[in-house]
Amino acid sequence: MTNQFPYLSLVCYHNFNPLIRTLLVIGFFTVWQLFCVAQNATGDLQRYFEQIRTGGYPSFPASALNANNKSELLRSIADNRQDSVEQVRSRAYYAIKRIAADSGDPGVRSQAVGLLVSGVSDRSAAVNSVALSGLQNFSREDFGNGEKQSLNSFLGNSAIFNKDELVRLVGFINDSGETTALSSSLSQATGFRMRWAYQIALARLGDQRSVDFLLSRIQAAPINDDFVYDIIPDLVYTRNKQIFQFIDEMLMDPNPRCESASPDNNEALSCGYKLLEYYARTVANFPLTLDEYGDLDLDDYQTGLATARTWVNSNPDYSVLNDKY
Repeated sequence: MTNQFPYLSLVCYHNFNPLIRTLLVIGFFTVWQLFCVAQNATGDLQRYFEQIRTGGYPSFPASALNANNKSELLRSIADNRQDSVEQVRSRAYYAIKRIAADSGDPGVRSQAVGLLVSGVSDRSAAVNSVALSGLQNFSREDFGNGEKQSLNSFLGNSAIFNKDELVRLVGFINDSGETTALSSSLSQATGFRMRWAYQIALARLGDQRSVDFLLSRIQAAPINDDFVYDIIPDLVYTRNKQIFQFIDEMLMDPNPRCESASPDNNEALSCGYKLLEYYARTVANFPLTLDEYGDLDLDDYQTGLATARTWVNSNPDYSVLNDKY
């Protein structure tokens, strides 16, 4: 039977008022544009990995960052995690992080976490490092029970590389008080670096013995640039309020114990200046903020330090944010 109304849709379209016709046209082209962007991103990623596989060093395709079908993109590159070429596997985990870490879709972020966790057990230390680093870019709620169990179980696997970074990640993803996974494997830790990682991870989970251990060590340490660059990141990682009180004392200390970041200034200055960015990242409602690049959004550091000191003195019970690594 032939179609008796071959021009019905066209007639209906022309019967709409001009505004509706305009909106229909805009809607059609918007959908078409999104479809094209999605197809371009998939193709760009395929070419990206093909070039890597043949020894190339391509830039990461911007189309993958702007696409709306990120869940589909993650599925399209998942198989690259099992590639025989180490660089392909490494770039696969890098791509997963780049595509999903800033996504506003919780499902996409959780999907990415599941993919990244598999890289922790990769046979290459370099690939393992990329996967662990990528997982640090997600929030605690992006880790499901399955991912938590897998990461906890990796603690007892002697074949896992970069175990100290894994320990820190486990301390981050578990809930406060859930110290069983770390405590049961602490006795296997050898070397100061590994034992230190366990102590700061347990401190993040609220283990008081670990908090006391850390305080006993840092209170006897000299405060200088080495301390700020080597120790402060780990202390901030703990998100422990007792340890932050120690950092508060450093912020308030007027003694010039650190070097200026400017090569033209040889004058020593307060280490408090170098702590401001940590506060801006981790303290709720802190008066100083970060710019779009993650740097301290501040022109006058003297005023900034004075503002920070006044605020901390006025808000001794401030909250430390715990949802990020």
